[in-house]
Amino acid sequence: VLPRQWSPWLLAAIAAMLVTPIQTSCKVALERDLRFAELSLLEVKGIFLQNVALVAFALAHRFVEGVFITQILLCFYYTIALYRLIPIRRVSFDLRPVRALASDSIGFSTSTLVTVARDSLTPILIARFFGLETAGLWNFAWRIGQFLSLTFEGYLRAGVAAAARLASRI
Repeated sequence: VLPRQWSPWLLAAIAAMLVTPIQTSCKVALERDLRFAELSLLEVKGIFLQNVALVAFALAHRFVEGVFITQILLCFYYTIALYRLIPIRRVSFDLRPVRALASDSIGFSTSTLVTVARDSLTPILIARFFGLETAGLWNFAWRIGQFLSLTFEGYLRAGVAAAARLASRI
């Protein structure tokens, strides 16, 4: 879908994603320690940084390069920030110990794969059939939807807790 001029940027973004196993290991360790507040704060900071960077690149008329650069920098930002929160011993690519867990986690893995495919393939298909401009507009709308979903989810969580407290007064 992308013109050839963006291929090096795409390869650089894919190469930057090789640090993702470190992020995953750190996230799992934080979740085991029930440190969800720190994880949430990190995610909110990352979304904020991403949106500020994309707007800055758009204002500089370098949006396409900015998308790649922002993604590359976010990969390293999350990895470094997570590692500083909880340093892991090491990352191993030896999958033999994981094989025993594979049958137990096939449902979760399949669900995650389908979610990633949906999130990744939808903009590619939109770009292929309707052009990059439409895919960019769709992605912007998706981001606004994520922000609204987060907002509504926060109100829902606060409302349920408040309703439980108010119900005990009646």
